[in-house]
Order: sequence, then C-alpha cells, then structure tokens
Amino acid sequence: MVATRPVAARHRPWQARGVTDIFSDDRFLDGRLLLRQPVKGHRIGTDALLLAAITPATGRVCDLGAGVGAVGLALALRGAPSVVLVERHPTFVSCAKHNIAFGGFGEQATLSEADVFDRQGFLANPRLADQSFDAVVTNPPFDQALRGRRSPSDLKRAAHAMQGGALADWLKTAARLLRDGGVFSMIHRADRLADILAAMPSRLGGLAVMPVLPKADEAATRLLIRATADSRAALTLLPPFVLHGSDGAFTPAARHIHEGRATLSMRPGPQIIPL
Repeated sequence: MVATRPVAARHRPWQARGVTDIFSDDRFLDGRLLLRQPVKGHRIGTDALLLAAITPATGRVCDLGAGVGAVGLALALRGAPSVVLVERHPTFVSCAKHNIAFGGFGEQATLSEADVFDRQGFLANPRLADQSFDAVVTNPPFDQALRGRRSPSDLKRAAHAMQGGALADWLKTAARLLRDGGVFSMIHRADRLADILAAMPSRLGGLAVMPVLPKADEAATRLLIRATADSRAALTLLPPFVLHGSDGAFTPAARHIHEGRATLSMRPGPQIIPL
C-alpha cells in the first residue's frame, strides 16, 4: 500500500465525554499542519499529500469528499485564498470543523455538509454552485459498496466504499463545479484505470496520468490524475513517481513532498517544483 504515514508529531489520543470515536491530533508537512482525525478507520497518509502537491493553490478550491480536510487545508496552508471542504460523514465533519478553527483557517476555509450524490442538495447550496470553482480536488472512495470484503469499521467504509452512487456520478459532480479551464485533480488505485477512463466526463479533457510506484522495480499502486475543464488536449501518460528507495526510505522527491517543500508537476519535464 502506498500510504506511509508522514506524521511529524503525534499527541496522545483523547476521547470526548459521550463520544465513541477516539481521535488523535497529528502533524503533517514538517509539523506545519495539525489535523485531528479518528484513531480507527481511514488515516491520513501519503495519498493526501501527493494529491495536494499536484493541485494549484490558487483561486477557489473545492475538496470533494474531504474527510477531515487534509487536502483542502494543505492547499490553504500553501496559500489558496478560498477552500470549501465537502463532507457528509458526521465524524469527519466534526474533525474538519475543528481543523479549520484550530488551524487558523477560518478566513480561508469553510465546510459544507453535503452528499456528493445529492444533486438537489448541491443546487440548494450557494457555496456549491455549478462552475464556481477554479479547482476541484478529490480522493474518492476506491471501491464500490459491494466490491471486496466489507470493513467492520463504519469510518473505513465511509472512506473506502462508494455509497449512494458510482464513480461516474462522483466525477460528474466534480466536472459541474469547475469553471471553464478549471483544474480537476484526483488520486485513485492503479488497478482501477480502466474504470476511471470509462467514467471520466467528456467535459474533463487534457488528462495527465502519473503512476505512483512504491519502489522503482514495483508495479504502480496509485494513479495521480489531472484534467482541465473544456480542454480538448490529448491524454498524457507521465513518467512514474517513485516513493521509496531500495533501502525503504523515502526518495528525496517524496521527502520534499511530505515536508511541504515542493509540489509535483503534471506536465512533461522536471517532476519536482521547489516551493
């Protein structure tokens, strides 16, 4: 699995009175981003930081299916002036609200409790108007609800299993939110490439696909995907991004991404752009 937890510091888990989920406060991006997240279930890792690294931190950004807000708040930390986190699960919503407030992102970030598959709910929410975002970033649930083994954890199911619709529906929502020329960014499993290409809305063109390899001699486990609204450019398959060297440690490029000292280019040429 790609997701190695890049936690710079971890605090003792705590539990609020009357709350069954236990949380921890963990630091990312060389300690500059503090995020509260459930101890059990989906945990923030490399996937979120790679996704933030390929997304421009400019204009109005939507983090679709934001979880506790890792990607959107990483972009806010990098300077995005307006970020909207979209999440429906109550536990993730609670953590995201905490992370916005206690991270000092109140002037940059807001949270909208919404279901990605609820078209009427989006239409009724002025924050989520069609063609109102310069960038939409998403780390969608990788599995259909009935595919594979069913996780006993409600939080893991919420993060990993698509519930209430299909990937095509999720991507249609993302495409509708983008302004002309807006940027779409996504991370997904490498073995779902055929499904992703089949589900991609026609409005999203100029796809750039970068495989993510655990090690240079191993098969890709993740795909980083970027597209542009209303582009007619052809698909580009980029050289792979390698996470670990033969010794198991992060490559210099991966370390720079985890420390927030570089972004990742989705164009031919140098992969790493220093910040």
